[in-house]
Amino acid sequence: MSVSAESGIDYSSPFTYTSSDGSGGQRMGSAFTYKKTPHRPAAPYSILQSAHVPTAKGGDTQVMIAYLVAFVGYVLVVLTMPFSLFFSLKSVSEKERLVMFRLGRYWAIKGPGTIATVPFIDKTEKIDLNTKVFLIPPMLVVLADGATISVGATVTYCIQDPVTVTLSLQNVNHTMRTLGQATLFHVLNKYSLEQLRRDKGVDHVLRQELNDCICEWGLETSRVELSAVTELSQPPSAIEEVQEKLGPMFKEMGGMNMMGSMLSQFAQQSAANRPTTSSSATALQLGTVAEETGDLRRLHTAMSSLINDELVDQVGTVIMFEIISESQGQVQQFILDLKHKPGGIIPASQIVGEVTYDAKVTISQRDLLLMMRGELSKLSAYMAGRVEVEGDTQALYALQPLEDKLAHLL
Repeated sequence: MSVSAESGIDYSSPFTYTSSDGSGGQRMGSAFTYKKTPHRPAAPYSILQSAHVPTAKGGDTQVMIAYLVAFVGYVLVVLTMPFSLFFSLKSVSEKERLVMFRLGRYWAIKGPGTIATVPFIDKTEKIDLNTKVFLIPPMLVVLADGATISVGATVTYCIQDPVTVTLSLQNVNHTMRTLGQATLFHVLNKYSLEQLRRDKGVDHVLRQELNDCICEWGLETSRVELSAVTELSQPPSAIEEVQEKLGPMFKEMGGMNMMGSMLSQFAQQSAANRPTTSSSATALQLGTVAEETGDLRRLHTAMSSLINDELVDQVGTVIMFEIISESQGQVQQFILDLKHKPGGIIPASQIVGEVTYDAKVTISQRDLLLMMRGELSKLSAYMAGRVEVEGDTQALYALQPLEDKLAHLL
């Protein structure tokens, strides 16, 4: 050991250096001693060691009391032998663990083998570590595309942490069954019928979802398989989707008969839009202009004659119509007031100030005439893009009483 005279600091090293045999080099020795121990392979994560197992058994006073009570209990067991052995010895098999509670607190996990306990002081719960399998009975699931299936599942799980399971769950079997049903419904509800047919990884997704929920409880699922898959109904068609979205309104507008008439109107429109010969194009255009102008005037006159206080009370809405003349390339705007008595049809250019209305309808002259005559349904025109509605779309259907009266005049 060497000490500096000026600073009084010890610069000596805990290591020693000796000459190696015949090499001329130096060999470093260590101030620490090492002892070779027999090799023991590291045990994988198992039920015997778990990060979730409580390590503290209470304060020092509580620990002392627990040991004192246990000592007294063991003395009583010895004094009352052999009768006390029937109450104090517990047999634990290889695939079981005994979770012990002393004075109401977690104390230790024991097993396998024969375990000695203190009668009436130690409470124990035996946990079965064998792999368990349960069936989720077939249940009705509505898929993302509206298809309906009946499906069940087989779930295989095991207990990884007996202490956490004991402290967290009251009934493991009931918890797993309930959670399995909820997870099955939640996961399959995101799939369409076609995806469910093609995707082979649904089982893995179900297993992952279950493990995300139960890992904190010391449980783990090893396998999940769908079973008893039965297709009850196919995804709804486009017409059925419209019917479901419109609900009662679909029946009021004619139901399936209305959809059939809509398809026939599309066919008629396609036939009407076929190109004509150049010799008759000019005459047809002039005739169309005259016909649309005359029909629009007759429509205006007929509507004005039908508006009265009774109709205003029945309809109760204000609609701005923006009429597009396809032949003349002009746009006309007028207000149909069936909300304020006495009601009427007012050109928008004659209104001074801000115009207030419930809905704005943009439509061609021809489609307006067809709609008011009852030859074109509002739904088919709206779905085909032949009419645009801004604001309250229900205001357009409120005109039905007016259309019923116009059907007898036009």
